[in-house]
Amino acid sequence: MRREYDFIKNLDAKDVGYVMDKKIEHAVIVIQRTWRRLKAEREYRRVRLGLSKERQDYEKTEEDIERIRRSKEEYERLVARLRNEIVDDFYD
Repeated sequence: MRREYDFIKNLDAKDVGYVMDKKIEHAVIVIQRTWRRLKAEREYRRVRLGLSKERQDYEKTEEDIERIRRSKEEYERLVARLRNEIVDDFYD
């Protein structure tokens, strides 16, 4: 804490505001991540106990599987095209 206090004490007001804003942004991200994890754990426990609906929202439908397959093929075509276009001539 002392090191952080000394660091902030030597900054001007604008920089202190920037550092504090970044700390708040980081705290918000940590809180959101923790909340999502707790929510997922709660839902998982409900599913295991059988307190949830019969059909789960997170199950993949046939449309989802087809969309994932198409995205995978498009990505593979893009990677193949980029490999052909980008030539490594660093050692030439």
